[in-house]
Amino acid sequence: MKKFNCFPLIVLVTSFFFFSCEKDQEEDKLLPELTITSVEELSQTSLIAGGTIISDGGLEITDKGVCWGFRQNPTINDQMISAGSGSGSFEVTIVDLEPDKYYYLRAFATNNMGTGYGDEITFSTQSMITDSTTTEPVVDVDGNLYPVVRIGDQVWMAKNLQVTRFRDGTEIPNVEGEDQWGNLTTPAYAWYDNVNNQYGLLYNGYSIANDDLCPEGWHLPDTAEWNTLIETVGGKEVAGGKLKETGTVRWMMPNVGATDEYRFTALPGGLRYVDGEFRNKGKGGYWWAAPGESLEELTGPSIGHDQEKVNLAVGPPKFGSSIRCVKD
Repeated sequence: MKKFNCFPLIVLVTSFFFFSCEKDQEEDKLLPELTITSVEELSQTSLIAGGTIISDGGLEITDKGVCWGFRQNPTINDQMISAGSGSGSFEVTIVDLEPDKYYYLRAFATNNMGTGYGDEITFSTQSMITDSTTTEPVVDVDGNLYPVVRIGDQVWMAKNLQVTRFRDGTEIPNVEGEDQWGNLTTPAYAWYDNVNNQYGLLYNGYSIANDDLCPEGWHLPDTAEWNTLIETVGGKEVAGGKLKETGTVRWMMPNVGATDEYRFTALPGGLRYVDGEFRNKGKGGYWWAAPGESLEELTGPSIGHDQEKVNLAVGPPKFGSSIRCVKD
């Protein structure tokens, strides 16, 4: 009788022993550990990146490679490319990167416990600018990269803004319909003709009310700051020509007086009117100045293809215009 009573106790202790062993063995299995070993630029839109697995975590490596994206700590759920299975070092070639972007990249390795990541690195696909008047490029919250140019005592973006979120990450609506655009009293943006292009976005005046479109450390220039730029490059009668991109690829002929000698590279992004219609791409560039106390009547400079002067444009907040940012 006593032997019978002891039997379940022996089984229980034995089962606990085996369970503990299995648990200890399971805890010995870890995520892979690895490091990034190389990043070599091939062109503005492609590069080679590699890594080395320094620990497989006690399990077979089923996949490895690199992952990248516009935000910190990219994972395999972002953009990624595999280098196959197995331990050791590896390299992959990344192609079709977007130009003028700021990227985050990590190497990864996966085993049956999950995916481990190496240290994060950053890289940009900004084309090189070697002019002595330029400074380091700036990146917005979407990962768009902007060349930067120093003109006199000011530092300007050398490209029109194309961010789709405010500085705090809040999305700005992309409004394509003409009637919808004309009825807006809230922030919105649009691509000219609703097609992604190289001219940047057109923002309505409600988007600039709080001056939170530009990256941290930058702001929408007010009229006085635009006037400072204009006077620095020679005054309003010639400033348009000195600020315009040269040639007639994006500006229509005759692109009068265009020299772009300050590397500002003003583009003819056109305008979106109150009725939602797009007009004047190739013919003119229009930019917002920071609003004063009221949004009812907004101002900003405009430059035309048929003259070298800068004009002061005035329009209601339902217009859609380009934006350039200036450094604080």
